[in-house]
Amino acid sequence: MKFIFENESFSFEALRTAGFASYGGANLGEVLSTASHIGEGDEASSHQAWKATAQRVAEIGAQALANGHRVSAREALLRACNPVRAAPTTTSGNWDKPVGSRDGDGARDHDQPYRFGWRPRTSEPYPR
Repeated sequence: MKFIFENESFSFEALRTAGFASYGGANLGEVLSTASHIGEGDEASSHQAWKATAQRVAEIGAQALANGHRVSAREALLRACNPVRAAPTTTSGNWDKPVGSRDGDGARDHDQPYRFGWRPRTSEPYPR
């Protein structure tokens, strides 16, 4: 199925990312704006566009959190996750290279929410 791009991989990532809009994980305008900065089949521009969107939206979340707006921060940080996921998948499967992350740490960026205060409960076991 073609969605924005002729390239199947790019089309899939744009459609997958847009599909999270109804759950608050994306904003269709942000997806379309990001896609407008990607050249057909151009992996470098795809990576850069998704990464830039993720960084911009994460900054919105960080600023909201700094101002005490936890709900707005949570919503923005959730929206920032999907472009981070889309960025590395369009680089020919070269997973050895740390791409698609805000700081170059690759998969270690998936612990970003913990930096903003939402930590899993580890001190108490689950009830039996």
